[in-house]
Amino acid sequence: MKLIYSLKILFFISFVLYFILKDKYFWLCESNYGKLLIALHHVIVPCILFLGLLFGLHYLNIIIIIGSLLSWIILNRCIISIMHDNACNFDKKTEFQNIVTKTKKYIGKKNKNKNKRWSFKIRIYWIDYNFILQYIYDF
Repeated sequence: MKLIYSLKILFFISFVLYFILKDKYFWLCESNYGKLLIALHHVIVPCILFLGLLFGLHYLNIIIIIGSLLSWIILNRCIISIMHDNACNFDKKTEFQNIVTKTKKYIGKKNKNKNKRWSFKIRIYWIDYNFILQYIYDF
């Protein structure tokens, strides 16, 4: 059991490090604070994907997803993106380089309104998924 948990942690850390190392904006940022925010952002995205699925932390996953949704609804952008763009003096239109943006580019969705609706729906489904799994674990 300990080995499985260790492999999950290794996978999570590898996933995070891969996207940090591949993010050209991380290397272009001259501010250490900005780099820290970009790295934090690269940790939060996999948390949304894997906290519930791999580690059973469904309620924490739901809280992070709701925070992300609120940021997008209120600010029309991710608050962490705004913060690291300001810290690194990046353009407001700089797109965060993570699995979601890579997937959207791969799928070829060019219409931003469709992308926002798609992203919003995926987060709502992920909340539902976490509630269902938490119910099963609690049962």
